[in-house]
Amino acid sequence: MDVMSLANPDVLIMSNLSLNPTFSPDNMLSEVCNMVISTVKLGGNVLVPCHASGVVLGLLEWLVENLTKSNLSDVPIFIVSPVADAAIAHPDIYGEWLNETKRSKIYIPELPFKHAQLIKSKRIFHFSNVADGMREVYKTPCIVFAGHPSLRCGDAVHLLEKWRDDKNNAVILIEPEYCFATGLSTTLAPFLPMNIRSYFLSH
Repeated sequence: MDVMSLANPDVLIMSNLSLNPTFSPDNMLSEVCNMVISTVKLGGNVLVPCHASGVVLGLLEWLVENLTKSNLSDVPIFIVSPVADAAIAHPDIYGEWLNETKRSKIYIPELPFKHAQLIKSKRIFHFSNVADGMREVYKTPCIVFAGHPSLRCGDAVHLLEKWRDDKNNAVILIEPEYCFATGLSTTLAPFLPMNIRSYFLSH
């Protein structure tokens, strides 16, 4: 990334920085896909408490591709966030901040992400909250990306309460600030005891 465009700012606000700047998310994406596929094959639901932007946008495409290869294309994927619409649209608009592979698609012209196509084909659904029409298309097993990754507020709390007693379900923590700062047991402490399988990915 060319950092010269960031030289001499009056104010610079940064968040969600990687603790390992040379980290490539490809291994993590593959690991999450394997966890998700093994869970839905058991008939379980998957909850990924996360922000609606960042690595999750690439993860959506990987998941759809891997679910299709595993003959699980009927498993719905839900994105639940008050900013879901904007989070899905902005990566296609601000392509200069994407990795080289995604950035090269801008000049073809081709959208760097396939989110609009996946929404149109009903592979991905997005809602501002769980009460915003999700009930009409909800079926299990399913995969839900919902905030907040701290599991102290947001729709992820409601879903974890609902799913925590089923050992076939899984909760996967992917946001580094909660995995590293608090650890898995602290993040999930309010929900214990629980039978849901829990994972966190360090990156």
